Amino acid sequence: MSLSQVIDQVQMSSDSEEDVDEPNDKDETTREKLVKCLGTFDGCPNFNSCFFKESGADLLLPLVNVCENSTPCSPSSEVSRLITGSTISTGALFQRESKLWLEAICRRLGGRRRIANPYYAEVTRDIPQEIFSFIVKLFKCVPVFCEPRCFYVKNRKAEVISFTSFPDVLYFFSLLTGLAKKDVLYYMKKTLSGARLGNKTKVLVSEEKDLALIYKISKGQLKISFHFGEWNSYGEPQHT
Repeated sequence: MSLSQVIDQVQMSSDSEEDVDEPNDKDETTREKLVKCLGTFDGCPNFNSCFFKESGADLLLPLVNVCENSTPCSPSSEVSRLITGSTISTGALFQRESKLWLEAICRRLGGRRRIANPYYAEVTRDIPQEIFSFIVKLFKCVPVFCEPRCFYVKNRKAEVISFTSFPDVLYFFSLLTGLAKKDVLYYMKKTLSGARLGNKTKVLVSEEKDLALIYKISKGQLKISFHFGEWNSYGEPQHT
């Protein structure tokens, strides 16, 4: 699937998928109220008010939801206090999750071939939207992730991050996993065994064959799609 096909798929999803009630409408309204409230805080002369409002609203939104659905001194209130008062290392979370993606990509390089499109593969993971939102923020804040090598598109149904440069793919996964790019490369290729003993496969990324992260918002599902090539033991390509 090319970049244009991925983008077309996302753009058409608004029409092709049955409309569902948006579960985030209430959260968005509450978040807007929090941003407005935090905007009244007067910081020092060099205070980054925009970052304070946006980040503060993200942190306070779960607390507001807890307070709306629990009463003081109730067991649920104590549980909610424990949940909202706990901290999780974002770095550790993304390092583990994104490494699972790499491991799945590597497995697919040695898996069964599709009949219609034998050198195209997909990896699917169910993840919360907050995780993908963080990935989008990371993607947008890195200057090298820009067109024409990298793209981001979004509609009501889905979001897509697309790469058409292999070095950018290595760098992106290096940022997420904390691995060196040479270690990320280890998961992007595979030496086969069995009936194809000695054959080698490797992820291919180009303008015609992009690697895309497609997040279906209503399903909470991430799909990583990519193309790869295969060479026999003599170095002759088996793909087209």
